[in-house]
Amino acid sequence: MYCRCKAWMSIALYAGWLSIFISNFLVLMRLWTLLPRNHRLIPWTLVFLFATQLISFGTTTWALVLMLRVMFWDSKLELCSLYSKPQVVELWVVGLAFEVLVFLVVCWNALSRPRSLQSPEEDPAMRRLLFRDGFLYFSILFVLRIANTIISSVAPISLLFVAVFFIWAGTSVTTSRLIINARRAAGSNARQRTDELQRLPTRESAVVTLYKDSG
Repeated sequence: MYCRCKAWMSIALYAGWLSIFISNFLVLMRLWTLLPRNHRLIPWTLVFLFATQLISFGTTTWALVLMLRVMFWDSKLELCSLYSKPQVVELWVVGLAFEVLVFLVVCWNALSRPRSLQSPEEDPAMRRLLFRDGFLYFSILFVLRIANTIISSVAPISLLFVAVFFIWAGTSVTTSRLIINARRAAGSNARQRTDELQRLPTRESAVVTLYKDSG
């Protein structure tokens, strides 16, 4: 049973790391659409994402090794437990640094982006939606990582991973919300443009008819 404890703990930690990495990448891809093409922030944020996630992978492995050293199978309760509390603060600090930086980039881009950099085909409603949902995503993850950092520092063993479920749920919900809203807005814009194009020949015909009647 101890081997099962090790296997499930390993799967849980690496699955958590992978899910947050994928969510961060998906959200960044959406936020990149707010920037002009070939903007210098795009490669820099991509490099920072991969760098922080590699460091996060290393800290996840390190935290896993520490936890496996103090893990045992409790036959009375029939569950995996820990002899003592491992130091896992670093597990949350790396992700916290990434979310703070991207959060600041989103705020800076929303508040001080020059009008000259906006392309004419950009939709202001879509831009506001992505800013709002991106802001919500990184705000929620920032608060939850702060909570995880505090809990892992001061909480007893029984509460060590209580906030992990909330960060997984918060990541899934906010990422899905951003992508679904963006797709819905894009579909609405496409239908609006199609309707405008369909009306265009009708207007031209009306002008031609009016011209003929006046002649």
